[in-house]
Amino acid sequence: METGDELWTKVRQGLQDKLSKPTFETFIRPTSCSSFSNGELKLLAPNPFTSIRLREQLLPTIAEMATSISAVSYTHLTLPTNREV
Repeated sequence: METGDELWTKVRQGLQDKLSKPTFETFIRPTSCSSFSNGELKLLAPNPFTSIRLREQLLPTIAEMATSISAVSYTHLTLPTNREV
C-alpha cells in the first residue's frame, strides 16, 4: 500500500497535465499530504485562501485523480491549513 506522500506525488503529477500552469503552481504545488489512512487523504494547504479554493473548485478533480491512480474511492479529502494543524 502506498503512503500518503507517494499517492499525493502521483496525484500532483497527474494534475500538472490536467490543470493550467498558474492553477497548478498556485494551488496544487504548495499543498502537501499530512496523512493517509482508511481511504481518507488529508491534504495540508499552505494558507486559508488556497484551502478555500481547493475545497470549492478543485476537490472533485483531486478526488477523481486520486481514485484513478489508486483504485480507492476518495469521498473524503480533508484540507486544513498550516494554521489549523
